[in-house]
Amino acid sequence: KQHAIMGNLPNWEDREPGVLLATRSCGCSITKEIGHNSVDDQYIGCSPDNLLKLEKLPVEEKYPETWNKSKLHWLNISHSVGSFDPIYGTVIVAYTVGDELYGKFNNVTREAGKSQDSYDRYAFKDFHFLLTKALQAKSKKCCYQVFRGIRGIHFTVSNNAIVRFGQFASSSLNKTVAQNFSEDTFFSILTCHGVRIDDFSYNPKEEEVLIPPYEKFIVTGYSRNEKGVKITLESSGVFSHWNCGVRNSKRPGEGRKTWGSRSRVPNSRSVGWIIKDRPMEPLLAKMEH
Repeated sequence: KQHAIMGNLPNWEDREPGVLLATRSCGCSITKEIGHNSVDDQYIGCSPDNLLKLEKLPVEEKYPETWNKSKLHWLNISHSVGSFDPIYGTVIVAYTVGDELYGKFNNVTREAGKSQDSYDRYAFKDFHFLLTKALQAKSKKCCYQVFRGIRGIHFTVSNNAIVRFGQFASSSLNKTVAQNFSEDTFFSILTCHGVRIDDFSYNPKEEEVLIPPYEKFIVTGYSRNEKGVKITLESSGVFSHWNCGVRNSKRPGEGRKTWGSRSRVPNSRSVGWIIKDRPMEPLLAKMEH
């Protein structure tokens, strides 16, 4: 299930990806952009360590039940996962509990990056920072073949388009697990920035790989059948509108290949030179009730 690529991941020029557009079908038509307005900060070259020095995190106060569950779970597993920052570990666990925090965090994160003003009001700065840094700390710098099922949404996209999820996107190494969520839209994804978190997860049987909002993908396959839509994605690097809490901030190393040669990447035809000068395209979604 894990691709044998260690330390040679595609990370080409930072280029703005297409957005996900959602059209809700309920006797009406409502189009919504997903991804373009997201908080997608990678925190490159910045160290907001003050977030880690808080005696109480805002999330801890707003979602005490989730946080207490997460702390207890972390205490139970921490001896078996090696030396890992306990706050980072607890944040990953909290994300996987799957309750109100999970839903609210993802919903707000998708829209809070549209302006500096909306970001200033973003209530999950601490959680976003800690989850991002936790994934970066846990990353094995390898690629995974994963699957993601979405219920009630049918995406439409062009082959060879460049897109991203614009949120922390849960996926599974186990195809059956993802199919059990839904096959209304079913993604088969080669992610090279997603991080395996099943050893920390509150629900380890989901075999979760968590994809960060800033990873971008090339669409290598799109089809429809009686079950729904199938989309195949391959990683094509990263892109962020935000860095260190500032929109359109220049990121250190921007535009440089930092993770090795494209010749070492499977199917490099689709994740390397062919996409170099191509504009981004939208991913369209129809949400059905």
